[in-house]
Amino acid sequence: MDFSKLKKVEIPLSPSEKAARDRSLTKQKPIRSKSNYMKYRKEHEFCEIPGCGALAVDCHHIVFKSQGGSDIPENFIALCRAHHQEAHGSDSRKWRERLINFKSSQ
Repeated sequence: MDFSKLKKVEIPLSPSEKAARDRSLTKQKPIRSKSNYMKYRKEHEFCEIPGCGALAVDCHHIVFKSQGGSDIPENFIALCRAHHQEAHGSDSRKWRERLINFKSSQ
C-alpha cells in the first residue's frame, strides 16, 4: 500500500490531553545539555577551587540557568559540598565573579 497518498487527519485533543502534552514538553531538556553535564561530571572528580581537593558532589552553573546561563562546559565548575553551598549563599554574586575569573584564567 502506498502511504504517501493518504490524507493526514488531525484528531483534536481534549483540554486535559493538551494540558498533559504541554506539561511533558516543558519538562523535556535537550539531550545535548544533559550529555555535556554528565561528561563534565566524569572528567572532574574533585572540587576545582584551588587548594581544596575534596570530592566534587556537583557541577555548578557559574551563571545560573535562571539568569540565562547555558549548559556548556565553560559554564560548569565541579564543587565540593561546602563550596557549592557557599556559591548559592548570600554572596553568590561575588562567587560568580570569582568563578568566572578562575575559569577564564585556565
